[in-house]
Amino acid sequence: MDRNKEARLHWIYVLGGRDLRAEARRWQLAKKAAGKSYAVVAARLDETPSGKLKRVASEDVLYLYACPTGSTPGAVGQSAKRPADLAALLRAEGLNRNHRDLKLFISHSGDIVSGVPTAVSYAEQLHNSMKDTYQNLVVYGYLGEVSPRGFYAHKSAGLEPGEAVERMAGESWQARRLRAKDNRVRFPAESAK
Repeated sequence: MDRNKEARLHWIYVLGGRDLRAEARRWQLAKKAAGKSYAVVAARLDETPSGKLKRVASEDVLYLYACPTGSTPGAVGQSAKRPADLAALLRAEGLNRNHRDLKLFISHSGDIVSGVPTAVSYAEQLHNSMKDTYQNLVVYGYLGEVSPRGFYAHKSAGLEPGEAVERMAGESWQARRLRAKDNRVRFPAESAK
């Protein structure tokens, strides 16, 4: 069954503890209030596979919500998953091999990773780790710090370290173009038409 764009479900797959899960549920409720269907799926706390992504259809949007691991450059989640490890987890969680839309809602997932010899973003590394198995997959990463909070029911990206949406005005947020959609990168890159 192929759902049209309006009918696609949006999933938030959380790699993280209680605080990140609570923030994902607030995100879900805000989107529901705006008339969109979002579901939260939390990974096991030890981030081992348990088939949690089997219900995600190929045309659905999957957000992976996690934090970078401070002590391990180029890794995310509580168990410091590097891109190849995350790709293996998504496969083991049952993500449909025809899945198309994966958005890494992780701070700096679209930025070049310092300290990693490949000089590419986490999002591009993940795409490269998955593209042979997931041939239709588009992976998005976000620039700067991210927050599921924003203005007008949108998410934010491109925030400076320590900056919070709650401490800024909507006009400032708009003028700085902090809407998440305006601060993301795509892999593979969109072809010129």
